[in-house]
Amino acid sequence: MRKRTILYVKMYPENNQIIYSGIIFAEFVEFLPKGIENLIIISGDCSTAVLGTRDERCFTLLEGREQLQRLAMEDIYSFGDFCFVDYASPDDLCTLSEGQITELLYMGHMYKPLENPFFDQIQNRFAYISHDDGFFCKLYCREFNDFFSILLSKIAFHAKIPEVVDSKKLKDELFQLAISGILIDLDDMYQRDKCSIVRVYTVGEHLDMDNILNDVQGVKGAATQVDEFVLQ
Repeated sequence: MRKRTILYVKMYPENNQIIYSGIIFAEFVEFLPKGIENLIIISGDCSTAVLGTRDERCFTLLEGREQLQRLAMEDIYSFGDFCFVDYASPDDLCTLSEGQITELLYMGHMYKPLENPFFDQIQNRFAYISHDDGFFCKLYCREFNDFFSILLSKIAFHAKIPEVVDSKKLKDELFQLAISGILIDLDDMYQRDKCSIVRVYTVGEHLDMDNILNDVQGVKGAATQVDEFVLQ
């Protein structure tokens, strides 16, 4: 499991889309405030990693929290591409039309939705499209608060803070900054007056994560704005 300390986030609110780097699948599952239990795997073969998966309507399915937690312990990075949508109940899968199955297959192969990433029949909250776990992820989410709860929890965990005071205000501020594209270096955090301080660099849109990871200091130096957040 490869923990990462360089975080990049770019928001596209008009598409319910977030591009990010630095958060692995295990952290996504651990820090999600309201958990998910069932996944339709649309790209990436995890059937040999998790016992008890089943196939239905062209897809591998994971059902239940136990299977999900077992998957989170695996080396997702070794899968290469790993994409899924969650679903509320196994009973809902049979309501998917052939056209919607085609849309899911398209998203798993083209890494973007044909039309809408959300399917009312299965009540999915996410469409998760990743490459090299923690390196690149395109996430479609119905509620942006879910993602920013994960982001803030990862920052707080690194700072060894059990609970962040005024987290809603911080999440709202991170949301606004992330519309322009932000970088956070967790190893850049420091202490002041017994509080942890995290710097947030506004760096614009970056779609090639290698450019960021290979020149972190250069990207920081080119930031148009640097904000400091106090965690306590």
